[in-house]
Amino acid sequence: MTDTMERRAAASAQPAASAAPDAPRTRVARDPSVDAIRIVLLVAVFLLHAMMCGVSVGAAGPVLENALEGQVWFGPVSWVVQIMPLFFIAGGFSSFHHWRSMRARGATPSEYISPSRAP
Repeated sequence: MTDTMERRAAASAQPAASAAPDAPRTRVARDPSVDAIRIVLLVAVFLLHAMMCGVSVGAAGPVLENALEGQVWFGPVSWVVQIMPLFFIAGGFSSFHHWRSMRARGATPSEYISPSRAP
């Protein structure tokens, strides 16, 4: 881990060789609709997990259980509203868009993986 931190510090201390010192950095355009979808999906995941948490006190002490387990509607609804695959699809779309824009600027695959070295 120390080696990684030293390499990052050295890389940030040295200016990029491919960029001119007075050249303005181009900013990657973000699609706000994709960001909004990801936020909504994260909130939905949080709320569903919060609804599942059931704590009660039994004869032996606190009992943790899935509060939605006994609900008849929860099984069919959970199959229709698969939140995590939608979240990963939105994240994959965002990543693919970022890769295409970096590739158009001449970035290499290693620069895509390590954004601190991107042109």
